[in-house]
Amino acid sequence: MAYVQEVLNKAADLLEKPGAWTQGALARLSDGTPVYSRSLSQASCYCMAGALWVANGFRFPDEAFDALPEGPRGATGSWNDAPGRTQSEVVEALRAAAKAAGDKPTT
Repeated sequence: MAYVQEVLNKAADLLEKPGAWTQGALARLSDGTPVYSRSLSQASCYCMAGALWVANGFRFPDEAFDALPEGPRGATGSWNDAPGRTQSEVVEALRAAAKAAGDKPTT
C-alpha cells in the first residue's frame, strides 16, 4: 500500500498549489486549453484524475483510483466536476485516501 499512498499524496501535492486544480478537463495548459492523456506533461493544472495520472508516471493509476472513497472513486470526473466542488475538497479526499491506504496492513 505504500506505493498507492505515495501516488495519492503526490496527486494531492500537485493539486494543492493555487491555480493547480481544474474542472471539466483532465488537465489544462496555462492558457486554459484542455489537454488529455498524451499531453499531460505540458499541463499547468489538473483535475483529480489528471493529477493521479501524473503522480503515477503518466500511467493509468488503477490501484490509486481503487483506494479513493466511494464518491470520488465511483465517478472521479463527475465528482471532481460537481458544481460547488472545491480544490480543498479534492485535496482532502486524496489525503484521506492516502492515509487510509497507509493504515492498511500489508500482506
